[in-house]
Amino acid sequence: MTSLTFAVLGLLLLFIVWRLVKFLIYPKRLNEYFCNAVRVFIWKGEEDARLAALSAAMTADNVQRTSQLNYLDGIQSDLLAFTQAFNKFDDKNTEVDFTADMLRVHSRLALLQQQIASKNFSIDTLKNSRIELDTANKEYSIALKKGDPTVFVKKYPDLFRPQT
Repeated sequence: MTSLTFAVLGLLLLFIVWRLVKFLIYPKRLNEYFCNAVRVFIWKGEEDARLAALSAAMTADNVQRTSQLNYLDGIQSDLLAFTQAFNKFDDKNTEVDFTADMLRVHSRLALLQQQIASKNFSIDTLKNSRIELDTANKEYSIALKKGDPTVFVKKYPDLFRPQT
């Protein structure tokens, strides 16, 4: 075998390893992308983030999609518990504003849950969703293809800053 053959085989092997690593890492990054898109949608009300979360859910397999729905259920439960605790101990006159904000967040979550749970996603549905996201927000679309969850963190750093 010549050195050219070894070089070609080496490059082919590197390419295969690179693709395998990407294949194994993408589902985790897709899940992070979904969670970040959900955070932006429910707290900022950004429609592009809803499309991004929905497209990520369509991209996921059934097991991962079920996990995503469980994540949304968990957020709903946490928000309900937090709202009840806040209203119980709130001694100021902020309850009306706070409750209205929580109702908006709850409504956004319910919408997303319904859209994800009610669909039996086909290749055409996924393709149309990706086109819709690409038209609405090219940056989110590219990040979804790459599995890059940091796109939301870069746009809304305060939303992702750890609470102290």
